[in-house]
Amino acid sequence: MNNLLYYEDKEIKENEIRALALLDAERFPQAEKFLLKNLAKKTSSLLTYNLLIKIYSRDIMENSSFSSLIRTLNSAIKNTGNAGFYRKLKKQALMFRLNSLIAS
Repeated sequence: MNNLLYYEDKEIKENEIRALALLDAERFPQAEKFLLKNLAKKTSSLLTYNLLIKIYSRDIMENSSFSSLIRTLNSAIKNTGNAGFYRKLKKQALMFRLNSLIAS
């Protein structure tokens, strides 16, 4: 059992490292794919969630990015020890989106 956890943690870290390199090269869709693999494993790694939030926040006005952002925040609330922080971030994103819709 310990070996399985080590393998999954190692794979999550490797995916994060790949994603960081891709983000540095502004290859956002490719970075997202590696991070979504981590999300599928219900990772508790804050780096995975923070990088996905960074990707989705770039285009928050697009429906698909906003939906992905909210899904990511919901997963972070459920799977990490920082639920309070991610709840506040989710409220801010929802308020930003609502204000943007009202203004347009």
